[in-house]
Amino acid sequence: MPLTPIEIIDEKQIASTARKAINNTTMKSSAASFVSGLPGGVAVVASIPADILQFYDMSINLAQKLMYLYGYPDMCNDDKLTEEGKNSLIVFLGVMLRVSGFGTAVKGVSSALAGQAVKTPHNKHSQKLFIIQLSKNFS
Repeated sequence: MPLTPIEIIDEKQIASTARKAINNTTMKSSAASFVSGLPGGVAVVASIPADILQFYDMSINLAQKLMYLYGYPDMCNDDKLTEEGKNSLIVFLGVMLRVSGFGTAVKGVSSALAGQAVKTPHNKHSQKLFIIQLSKNFS
């Protein structure tokens, strides 16, 4: 298994690289939003969906970069998004979008689930129920 950056580079350098990636993506997304809004008038009908798409595209790209930097497992398997990859993306995007209380809820629930996971075998059904419940709480 190949080494990940977190295994060979010190944490300060990883954090610095992550901050640079975040700042760079924020600047690119803000510039794209500004440029897409310049035409104004009737063009707004097309520019708003395009702006939303570019925002999510850049956010998902940033999440992938951060996941790689911090040693998360690969999100895709044979060019398909894995269940673990979907769950990780949901958490990353929730935190990026600053959903009220999302980060705190994820920390609390994940520590509770970690204790429970030791006692019970992994169950995909319970994992799906957890994601559904979490998304209902924050929508």
